[in-house]
Amino acid sequence: MRRYFLMAAAAFTALIFSVSCSKDDSGDQTPSTPENTDIAGNYSGTLSVSVSGGTPTPQAQNITVSWSENSTDAIDLSVADFTFGTTNLGSIDLNSIPVTVDGDTYTFATKGAQSVTVGEGESSMTCTIEAHGTVTDGTMKLTLDITADLVITEINVDATFTGSKVVAE
Repeated sequence: MRRYFLMAAAAFTALIFSVSCSKDDSGDQTPSTPENTDIAGNYSGTLSVSVSGGTPTPQAQNITVSWSENSTDAIDLSVADFTFGTTNLGSIDLNSIPVTVDGDTYTFATKGAQSVTVGEGESSMTCTIEAHGTVTDGTMKLTLDITADLVITEINVDATFTGSKVVAE
């Protein structure tokens, strides 16, 4: 009888240790914080720009996404040489844009409008910019709502970007 009791105790102990050391197989594959390699990088595509509700003008555009130094779940977004009409605003840099993950889709949006000074010297202007978009399987869809504050008036610029992540060779 004592032998059966010892065998049962040994089996119970082995069962406890094997259960406590098992891998969590809950099936939830969504990372709690985004993976750096999934969204960060350079994207190349088409940016369609509409000024004050006018006809959108498509143009080739490159956008760079990097992880914000201030957060583990926010990105910095840079649109190089942003142009609408004949006006080149230079680079638009938006910082600390929160990112959420749902399956393979990364969603990001500014918390309200960010105030950005673009251009240099006398041709500089202040813009407020709201950005929101997604990245799924290396394809970015981005919308920028820009209000350019000119001294005597404001100009509303709507821009939509669709592009693919550039893969290094």
